[in-house]
Amino acid sequence: MIEGSLVRWKGFDWQNASKQENIIGLVVKIWCSPYNEKDIRINVIWGPGNYGKGLYPETVEVIE
Repeated sequence: MIEGSLVRWKGFDWQNASKQENIIGLVVKIWCSPYNEKDIRINVIWGPGNYGKGLYPETVEVIE
């Protein structure tokens, strides 16, 4: 995953992601938490115009 990647929301394993809409987004920033440098987070602009800040990378899948 790099900035500019298209992603699809999948949520956490314990969530029922099938109930979520199949929304596509664009990764606009990849960053490390200021509290733990191993804690990678991403910011995503979603198709409907929503902005997701501080998302865990494992909650999305990259569309190739």
